[in-house]
Amino acid sequence: MRWVLVVLALAIAALAYFFGLRLGYVSLTPTYMFNAQGVNNYSYRTYDANARVILTGRCETRSGVVALRLYSPSNRQVASALCTAGNTFALNLQGGGEVGYYVLNVEFDRFTGMLEIDENRAGETGGRDVELEKGSAMNALPFSLLRFVDRRRV
Repeated sequence: MRWVLVVLALAIAALAYFFGLRLGYVSLTPTYMFNAQGVNNYSYRTYDANARVILTGRCETRSGVVALRLYSPSNRQVASALCTAGNTFALNLQGGGEVGYYVLNVEFDRFTGMLEIDENRAGETGGRDVELEKGSAMNALPFSLLRFVDRRRV
């Protein structure tokens, strides 16, 4: 049994050294990372030309670097942030004006620290910050989609 624990500890150490460890999911919870490497992509869909994707959060870096880039549906970089060692950064990446998928590209280079990203939306029909008028297109949506509408403002 001791050999199994030793082999397991060696395997975890090798994975941490070569690939890094990540505890959490970047776009849902604060994610704590040790020696993280590689690239992750997260996509956010907009259905309206007036919609904006707003990504906020923070980055606490003990060592390494993490680069965040937000790309528009036309594959043009619209916002970026760089978190370097020994600092805490507030993140605010915004993009809008095009219909389609916005892609957040997160590139880790031996990153040790914490990364938290929160998604906010603005200007989209059915969004929480948009007041709907009677007779709007929202009345034609199926019930399953209407449950996402903030009914306090309708």
